[in-house]
Amino acid sequence: MNKLKIILILTAVSLLGACASLPQQHIPELGASKAASLTRVAALDQTNHMVQHLDSSGNIVYIQSFGGGGVGLGLMGPLGVAANVKMIESKTNGEVAQLKGKINLVPVAEFSAAAQRAGIALRNSNALVQLSPYLHVVKTKEDTIGIGCGVYIERAGKVDRIPVRYIAQLPLSYSPDELASLSASQQLALQESVAKGFDSILAVLAHEPTAQLEQEPKITVLSSFASPRFEYKMAGQLIREDSDIIWIRTVTGVMGLLKDETEIDY
Repeated sequence: MNKLKIILILTAVSLLGACASLPQQHIPELGASKAASLTRVAALDQTNHMVQHLDSSGNIVYIQSFGGGGVGLGLMGPLGVAANVKMIESKTNGEVAQLKGKINLVPVAEFSAAAQRAGIALRNSNALVQLSPYLHVVKTKEDTIGIGCGVYIERAGKVDRIPVRYIAQLPLSYSPDELASLSASQQLALQESVAKGFDSILAVLAHEPTAQLEQEPKITVLSSFASPRFEYKMAGQLIREDSDIIWIRTVTGVMGLLKDETEIDY
């Protein structure tokens, strides 16, 4: 495996939280009062050659790892790797310029509506659980973009603990050109899908306080949404299977992945 591929895989792992030997052990709960506060985790502000924002508030995160000169440049050492990174950055920036402002959704507002439907009181402060909702937009293939709902969860005052992340993959995908020119009906369909995505995350969260991690089956999962471009199997535990989504627990949190786009080994 060339140096470039190793570096990109390691970077993708750190960004997506997709590969781990053990699942995360911290199970967040909203408590008997079902109260939480909205916040913004530092992770949402981190950008690089593969990660940028598609909105002015920084709550729609775009992850793009395609581009680069391939194996030849990767074998040229640090200069080759740097050239590849620059090429990926150029592709990412070009697509961000094309896509920025084209998703007419406010993730925090969509999540707040879902919380209200779930009977969760969102406070400005004084809540033990802090939530940071966002949209997780991923270039899964050369010409395909997938979208997921994401929520980072942390406990108030636990600054030394890495936030737990919950992501639900949506059953919608687009080419860059399609996503840049959504019609009114397509925007509405996306909004409805996002609403269902946040609803599904909150439904999973409602069962987390009673989850028995030691009884969850161990599995490996292959998904282009979880590990785009350099697809690799990630270790996790099976939480549950819905009609079209499989929920897995990994080292950084929980992912709900589309069954028909995911390879699972028990």
